[in-house]
Formats: sequence, structure tokens, C-alpha cells
Amino acid sequence: MTPRGRPRKEGREDLPGRILATAQAILDEGGPAGLTLRRLAGELGLTPMALYTHHADRAALIRALADRAYGGITAPAEGSPRQRLAGLITAYHAAVQAHPALTLEIFRDPGAFPDQARRITATLEQLLQDAGLQGAAVTAWRDILIDVTHGAALALAAHPQAGAAPGQAATEALDHLLAALPCAP
Repeated sequence: MTPRGRPRKEGREDLPGRILATAQAILDEGGPAGLTLRRLAGELGLTPMALYTHHADRAALIRALADRAYGGITAPAEGSPRQRLAGLITAYHAAVQAHPALTLEIFRDPGAFPDQARRITATLEQLLQDAGLQGAAVTAWRDILIDVTHGAALALAAHPQAGAAPGQAATEALDHLLAALPCAP
């Protein structure tokens, strides 16, 4: 039986953090279908309605998870635009590979698209412009880099390569892809 009412006072201080940590663990273990508000509430000892105090709906919960997972992803402050692009994409790749179900859930529900993904995309576009690309070339290369990053990270998460360092194959592929960028190194 699910407990009724508010959590005990000692459990309320970090309830938002506990909600996100528990939701991420459920999502990582059971994939998108495994994360239900009922299950999350049960694991936290809350009623499902208590979760709505923190997240208006499932899409808001997914946005909060993604903003948390992607919040620390930045381009290196130093280096050429190509080096900074590589740093940004490599960091994003690692986050997608660490939480593939989160990415799949964002793909499934456009309402769950997080602010941090918008920030990363804007940074990527700016770095492409800094590298000398303009107009349609920025859009095309943005889409290529994001799609390749998603595909590689999701494939590696589904089928880890034995003996390979995490992200090693993706980094090598990214190096080849960035070498094809029509800009100065």
C-alpha cells in the first residue's frame, strides 16, 4: 500500500534530488517503459499525486532529468573551434551513452526536450560559425554531428565493445568527421 500524505519532515529536505536520482535509476534500469510515476512514487514512499508538486507531468520530469544529466556539458574554453567542438561533442556523447533511455525518452516525447539540450545545440551552432561555416552549412553540420553522436552513443550503450575504453571508437570517428569539416583547424 502506498503511504498517504506528505513525506516525513526528515525526508523533505532533499526530496527534489531524491526524486530525480530515483527516477534516473529506474530509467537506467528499466528503460522508458520502466519509469512510471506510480512506480517512482512507490519507491520514494509517496503517493503518485505528491510527485506533481515537483513535476507537472512526466514530460516535466524527463526535462528535469535531462537538464541534470546535460547541465555540466560545456565546450572547452581554450583551443581552436574544431578542438572546442570535439570537446563539446565528446562530453555530450558520454552523457548520452551513460543514460541512453533518457535520450530515447526525449526522442519519444518532444514536450520533454530540455533547456540544456537547447543550450548545447546553440553552443554547437556558435562553434560551427566560429569555425567559418555560415547559413545552411551550420544547420547541416549541426544535424550531422548531433545525429552521429546520438547514433554512436546509443549503439555503444546497447552493445559495449569489449576491451575498448569508453568512448574510444566514438572519439576516433569524431576525429575523422571533424577533419571533414570545411573550415580551418
